[in-house]
Amino acid sequence: GTQQVASFLGDGGSFIIEVCGTTPSTQNIYDLDIEIVPAAEDADLLVRRVTLPPQASFSLGARFDVSFELYNLGKKAADSFDIEVRISADDIIDANDPLLTRVTLDGLDASTQTSETLPVVLPTTLNEGSYRIGVIATSPATTTETNTDNNVASSSRFDLVTLCYDPLEPNDGFEDAYPISASGTFSNLISCT
Repeated sequence: GTQQVASFLGDGGSFIIEVCGTTPSTQNIYDLDIEIVPAAEDADLLVRRVTLPPQASFSLGARFDVSFELYNLGKKAADSFDIEVRISADDIIDANDPLLTRVTLDGLDASTQTSETLPVVLPTTLNEGSYRIGVIATSPATTTETNTDNNVASSSRFDLVTLCYDPLEPNDGFEDAYPISASGTFSNLISCT
């Protein structure tokens, strides 16, 4: 398989790369690909490593955190920009996919990186199937960004199941119960096992 071991920003020079096994006696053969991306003259936002909680499936209405890394590979700081988190049934993450959340970040200095985590809720209007979560960094409002091809990244695929959707999760105890304010009768309740 392929595993991204590290991403870092540097000003050039020589670097030592060491690959270690899980124990001192572990010996393996590795193919190592190194991608060197030259610094852009302007701001250059790069989204990488979109991760979700480690599970194969989620249900409608699931609440979880989406984490990702964000880099500015440019020589100029990026002023404020939006981060959009979207869900997609295909491999193309764009404005046509349902929006899960949008936040505005204050900016990102030149040649720096940050890790972000955003809470999302999966819409209850989706169909059962295989999906990805994508993160899009919009171009900064007043800073020029010449390369926008790397402003999008996505998670690995997961299955969305609709069999037993519970809009009141978590509700396994009083300490983490989802608050509701309702009165009257409910005719659409089901029991999930």
